[in-house]
Amino acid sequence: MEGIRKIAKAVILDELEENVHPEKVEDVIFWALDHYWQSTDPEHGKHTWGRTIARYIVDRIKEEELAYQEKNN
Repeated sequence: MEGIRKIAKAVILDELEENVHPEKVEDVIFWALDHYWQSTDPEHGKHTWGRTIARYIVDRIKEEELAYQEKNN
């Protein structure tokens, strides 16, 4: 499984660096994480580690963006 994780990480980092899509890759990742943590999985319920981590990342991005805006305005 470790090899698969390395492949996924490498692809994500590569896509972020290349950024050749009509939408910014970082925006798509943010939207996906935001949607994922808010979605309901009937099999596992709403409280999973994946959702917890996704929400943490979304909240951290929002906090960093707000701090940046406050600092630069």
